[in-house]
Amino acid sequence: MGYAALSPKPAHATPRPSRLNSNNLLILTLGRKRTFATVLLCNDSLRFADYCCYISLSKPLRLPMKILLVEDELKVVAALKQGFEEEAHEVDIAFDGKAGHLMSLSKSYDIIILDIGLPVLNGYELCQLIRRRDATVPVLMLTALGTTDNKVEALNMGADDYVVKPFAFKELLARMHALTRRANPNYGPTELQAADLVLNTVTKVVRCGDTVVNLTAREFALLELLLRHKNEVLSRVFIAEKVWALTFDTGTNVVDVYINYLRNKIDKPFGRRLIQTMVGMGYCLRDEAPAA
Repeated sequence: MGYAALSPKPAHATPRPSRLNSNNLLILTLGRKRTFATVLLCNDSLRFADYCCYISLSKPLRLPMKILLVEDELKVVAALKQGFEEEAHEVDIAFDGKAGHLMSLSKSYDIIILDIGLPVLNGYELCQLIRRRDATVPVLMLTALGTTDNKVEALNMGADDYVVKPFAFKELLARMHALTRRANPNYGPTELQAADLVLNTVTKVVRCGDTVVNLTAREFALLELLLRHKNEVLSRVFIAEKVWALTFDTGTNVVDVYINYLRNKIDKPFGRRLIQTMVGMGYCLRDEAPAA
């Protein structure tokens, strides 16, 4: 299915966008049917307005991506916004190259998607500017220009992949996941382990020794993140960004609540403490831990 075939979401399920600021930036946040979030842009600062979450188990669970989309064609923006929201990804949108450059400087992204024919700065120029500052962030060109020379120019400017419009959204998403996997070597194994705790990212089965542990979708995502960063101290803000797609501290204790849920399932029944509280810093999942 090409991007033009995507139909708009029902009015009741459409997130409210923020207004444009002086840099022509529009902040759009995640939402998927029963998932809804709104971020308001007020005096150049972000304020969390509303958040509730639902994740369907009918699709493989992936950690949300933070995506920067730099595109000036409104129909393409609307189609991609809808598709990304349905996959629970967070999207920031800029409508010209200068705005996209400012956004790329203000925040870190898991992937950046660029059109070539952008106002102010074209996609080639913007890609080159991004690469001067960040050599690792995946950059994907999404454009109607499909000649070999166009592709070679984009790749020479630092792009990692190139998709020609019209495109199939499923293919675009698959390419994005492939790029982000290659950019993060920690996301390779299908089985993640600490002590006798084993999580399978394909079958979604978690075991402690011979015991299968039943987790909710959110608990699974949190445990997967902790295992991928085993023996590392993760701040509450980092965890909230990766598991709940929150990009700032809202004052909620949702991270602490879900850490407690996990402890009640993978630690306490087995008389140990793999998940350690690092006072003033966050949480760490250890490969080995003293008995509780």
